[in-house]
Amino acid sequence: MEGDELSGSFFLIPPGAEPPPVVLKKENAALKVEVATLKNRLEGTERVLKLRRDQDVQLRDSIFQATREVGYIFTWNSF
Repeated sequence: MEGDELSGSFFLIPPGAEPPPVVLKKENAALKVEVATLKNRLEGTERVLKLRRDQDVQLRDSIFQATREVGYIFTWNSF
């Protein structure tokens, strides 16, 4: 296969090298479990990120409100 420009672009599977269907089914089942696990982790992470985003918004609102109140108090006391 030397000198064949396409040989690096894909893999050739020699005849008879394919695993039996039972092995492929087990691999497929294991991969499905792994995908489900990763989806659950992703959903959990998305929930945590949303919660943190909401907490950040609440904190910013609280800081803004406190800053506004302090400014109002200083303005009121300067009269």
